[in-house]
Amino acid sequence: MHRHELNAENDRSRRDLAAFTASLSQADLATDIGGGWTVAMALGHTAFWDLHVASQWRRRGNRLTPETWADQAADFVNDGLEPLLAALPAAEAIRLVLAAAAEVDAVVADLPDASLDAVRAEDRGWLVDGWEHRAEHIAQANRGLGRA
Repeated sequence: MHRHELNAENDRSRRDLAAFTASLSQADLATDIGGGWTVAMALGHTAFWDLHVASQWRRRGNRLTPETWADQAADFVNDGLEPLLAALPAAEAIRLVLAAAAEVDAVVADLPDASLDAVRAEDRGWLVDGWEHRAEHIAQANRGLGRA
């Protein structure tokens, strides 16, 4: 995927996220979507990972490599986040998910092509393709809400 396609996909997913969150009622946000997660928890999870990826790129600059990113860390982080996500007010989950998407997309948009190519070559495109993760959780929430 070329840079302009990546930026377009990330832009589209932020618009989708904004439209999706604008459509949610308080009851929707509290809806269980499986695994003990609510729609609001999925939004908080998505916000965290966008912020986490943006932080890693900032901290490591163009040197974020597969060796500096532990695959199993995601599972441990998600497990530890669950109680915090459950306590997060739904309105704050919406504010955070939209702000986090904008933040990580801005960081990724400024990365050199070599950094994009390096993470994709190691099958870690999720470090730049935030749109895929957002789409996954929007779809998950829509299924839980009976919209899909």
